[in-house]
Amino acid sequence: MKQINLTLLFSFLLTTFSFAQEKPVNPFLGIWELGLSVYNGQNATNPQITQLKEYRADSTFNAYIIVPGDRRSVQTMAGTYSIQGDSVYTETIVKATNTGLIGDSYTIVFYREGDQLRLKGNVEMVNPSGNNTKVFYNERWDRLDFPE
Repeated sequence: MKQINLTLLFSFLLTTFSFAQEKPVNPFLGIWELGLSVYNGQNATNPQITQLKEYRADSTFNAYIIVPGDRRSVQTMAGTYSIQGDSVYTETIVKATNTGLIGDSYTIVFYREGDQLRLKGNVEMVNPSGNNTKVFYNERWDRLDFPE
């Protein structure tokens, strides 16, 4: 009888402990609008263009630009992301209007503060002269809320 009680107690504690474990919160989920961008130390924010980034629960993301005057939107990038720790994640590009980015993975430092997501990193790209150039970026993304 004592053995059965100990087994039941152990099972109860194990079940309680497993349900008490919370899944880590994914800080990226949702749709974000680029609020501020600094590239190589220069303000690159363009108020004429809206840039959106959507992070999904299946670890994929999509990036879009919207040009209000032209009343059109373009998907600029799509890929996968993986959270590496409290302040680092990687993006792997699988589709991009800048085809030189396809297949590359980038390590990005992030922190989230309320409804803002800060991203810092660098990317090597071909400039208009045809030369490779490294671009260092610091971006602030603002979370968009939609009525349910």
